[in-house]
Amino acid sequence: MELQAHLAKVPTRAAASGVAARSGAAGSKARLLVNLAEGRDVLGTLAALRQNGFLAHPKEFTIAIKACGRRRHWQEAVALLEEMPAPDVIALSSAMSVCTRAEQWREALGLLEGLQSRAVLPNAVALGAAIAACREGSQWGAAVGLLHAPALARKPSIVACSAAASACERAGQWWQALRLLDLTLDLGLELDVILCSAAISACEKGRQW
Repeated sequence: MELQAHLAKVPTRAAASGVAARSGAAGSKARLLVNLAEGRDVLGTLAALRQNGFLAHPKEFTIAIKACGRRRHWQEAVALLEEMPAPDVIALSSAMSVCTRAEQWREALGLLEGLQSRAVLPNAVALGAAIAACREGSQWGAAVGLLHAPALARKPSIVACSAAASACERAGQWWQALRLLDLTLDLGLELDVILCSAAISACEKGRQW
């Protein structure tokens, strides 16, 4: 009886093999994710992750999207977002930032619309990325409009206000830049160097001494 009880506690060869396989898979997945985080062979690493079914958790998708951003693979970042079963605001914000850095402002705004269609409120990073995308696309009107969009239902950050002011400055819209200065103060935000510089530069371009 004691021998039988002892043998019952000893894992079978199949069970041990299964544990080893899971351990090996976990190790491979970890190595691939480290490669992504460090920007090594991003596209090749992504292919390996997909092939082995290692992309499942939102955090893993976000790591992959950010890795694409460092290499300006904006199309791959958008594709990863579409693969996610339920994209969260962090992954969406990361993909929007990737598109902005690649000067794909239309794609970035499209992702923001997709975020709202899922009834998910964009966070400060998402809003800032969308406004920065408008700035890069010389869409100052859209940048200002995002600050006032009722669907956002949150107070803009100083980063978002500064990005919108920069968009107005680039377009020579000095009046709008000054209005954003007032808006920032009304919101109780502390002015930063970027916003003040944008307002001053806009006035200079508009010869508003």
